[in-house]
Amino acid sequence: MPALRRAIPRPTAIVPLGDAAILVEFADKLDLATNEFIARLAHALRMRRVAWIRDIVPALASLAIHFDPDIVDATQAAPLVHWLIDSSLSDKLPPASCPGLLGSNEPLHRQSPRARTSS
Repeated sequence: MPALRRAIPRPTAIVPLGDAAILVEFADKLDLATNEFIARLAHALRMRRVAWIRDIVPALASLAIHFDPDIVDATQAAPLVHWLIDSSLSDKLPPASCPGLLGSNEPLHRQSPRARTSS
């Protein structure tokens, strides 16, 4: 008898976290399979190197995406993130055993932040 395939977790909510981040929620309860999926998705999104994304922070059942509010605001970021997630799901996600995938503290961009001038 073939093994049952788990359904791919879908976002249950996308909510703003201030003016420079959004939280993508995938589950109401802790689930190791969902957590592994979120880690793999975070890695796939990092590999896209989207210019307006500053950082991607996977958690147990959610994914925080920090963005540059000078390029995109929260109302624009939510549908763009939905599209990025959907397009990443259509690609093959990397395995959870990718080096540096879990527990990586590397920043998304290694460029120095742009200097802000006060007026």
